[in-house]
Amino acid sequence: MTLLALALSPPPSAAGSPLVLAGHSSWVNSVAVASGGVVATAGNDGQIGLWRLADGARLAWLHLPRPHPPLGESALLAHLGVPVYSVAFDPEGRWLAAGCGDGAIHVVEVATRQFVAALPDASGHVNAVCWLPDGRLLAGTIDGRLILWDVARRTTVVERRIFQFPVQGLAASPDGTRVAVASFDSRLRIVAIPSLAVTASLTGHKDAVYSVAWSRDGRFVASGSNDHTALLWDLGDASPHPIWQGERPVYAVAFGMDSRRLAVAEQAQPIRILALPSGQPLAQLAGHTADVVALAFTADGRLVSGARDATARLWPEQEK
Repeated sequence: MTLLALALSPPPSAAGSPLVLAGHSSWVNSVAVASGGVVATAGNDGQIGLWRLADGARLAWLHLPRPHPPLGESALLAHLGVPVYSVAFDPEGRWLAAGCGDGAIHVVEVATRQFVAALPDASGHVNAVCWLPDGRLLAGTIDGRLILWDVARRTTVVERRIFQFPVQGLAASPDGTRVAVASFDSRLRIVAIPSLAVTASLTGHKDAVYSVAWSRDGRFVASGSNDHTALLWDLGDASPHPIWQGERPVYAVAFGMDSRRLAVAEQAQPIRILALPSGQPLAQLAGHTADVVALAFTADGRLVSGARDATARLWPEQEK
């Protein structure tokens, strides 16, 4: 497989204007798309937004109030909610999981917009969440642990410390047998389900890994790093292939549903859409006024982005 780390001629710009999902008062840390046509946004302001995919209309505004200000925080900030770092829908779009700064995974029933469970982990922030195809929930914490939950029974299946650093990103394989885990130590781990045993430690990045994604066909894992690169890993040989070489940290990566496109968000740069496996630029999406830190594709080929400008955007479908 021949891949190119491209930063050559400027890629074509995207046609059409995005729908702007506005209302957060602070960073949008994470975005997720449900099979039922709902988009979720996670805010550093303690808000979770639910939006209609068809037209960007806001369906609900969910708030996680702080029981008390964190130690050392000004009382003037007490009105802010618990920061929400990650959101993910279950495979059927019935439940939304939110990893939060209060040390809990909050589960929302999408149809009723009600919080139905809070799975506690009082020892640290929950930085990342992802659902497995069987409906169980995996969370990664700031102290480097992974926790696999049986949500229906509200019980922990297994818990294991993987890193000495925060877990920054999780991505499940399509068959649900493995999860890719990103952290600050520059390595990707491939973890077996349900044991959470590390089966591979992938080296290639030179600095913290911020984001990880698994292609729908199961062949590739992509990662974005503080070393200014996005790498594509062919799991057949477990070797890294540079797919993007930029000049600033890469905060987010996401595969298109057809596994033929990769979206890359680099600090202070437009979002790039790259063809796979060549790395050829297909489009660039400009409009956010601060760093883009979250990406997710919809089933019909559109891209949702979340940024530090307190907005998410739903972009028109790009050419494949």
